[in-house]
Amino acid sequence: MGCICSCLSAQQNDDPQATTPLLKGAPSTPRPQVPIAQVANDPVQSARKQKRQEKERTFVASVEELADIELEPTTLGTLDKSLMDHARLHNTVLANHRSLRSIIHDFKELFLADTAGIPVMADCIQAMKDKCGNAQLSVGRKSKYCIQINYDAHEVSKESGPRPEVVISALELFNRANKLTKDIMDRAPNVNRSVQLILNDENSLRKEVTKADLGPVAGPEAMKNCVENISKIRKIPSAMETIQRDTQRVFDEILAGSKCLFENTEPKLVT
Repeated sequence: MGCICSCLSAQQNDDPQATTPLLKGAPSTPRPQVPIAQVANDPVQSARKQKRQEKERTFVASVEELADIELEPTTLGTLDKSLMDHARLHNTVLANHRSLRSIIHDFKELFLADTAGIPVMADCIQAMKDKCGNAQLSVGRKSKYCIQINYDAHEVSKESGPRPEVVISALELFNRANKLTKDIMDRAPNVNRSVQLILNDENSLRKEVTKADLGPVAGPEAMKNCVENISKIRKIPSAMETIQRDTQRVFDEILAGSKCLFENTEPKLVT
């Protein structure tokens, strides 16, 4: 790597040029040269590239920009409780999603040395299984989004070589990641359905503030907070969609990588 064979440079003059015939004796026809600026300004190519970049940027940015929802009180107890309950549900799912991403990172980090610094999920799970040695692992798919490994920690410690704590930690992280995946995929659709009911009744929420007759100072402030709170609640469905999509991607990696644990048999759903 880094050196170029001298025999290549010695025949540099024989390399075909743009005007060199492919067959000796054939007439030379120069190839039309497309200006670089013309290629760069091709509207079709530019549109495709921009669309692809926007799609990738939107997904990555949406995951990274997910944030907790904080609402301002309107002084109307029932209204505040309804909106804040939904904000709390959103924040709980988001916290679980953050934990899932952190656990996946920690799990892969345990196998950096085993994967040449490129910890693909399937390779990490295979390395975890190999490190368990002859320890008995009982694997089951407890639900659509949850694979669990049952093991005896003492047996794994005896069979896993000089660093059993790493293997035990990997097994624990694997199970925790799957439990969080199930929790997220169970909660997110319910949060969306509940939020949609609130948004469908948005006008009624504003009327509650108007009917409360809070006075010339408190009234406008309450209405301002109500409108801003509803605007924040309106972002929840797209946030849940982003969380579900990313969680699905994570679980698909786990499921594909877990095939080595089932020894040539498809994981059966345990009901």
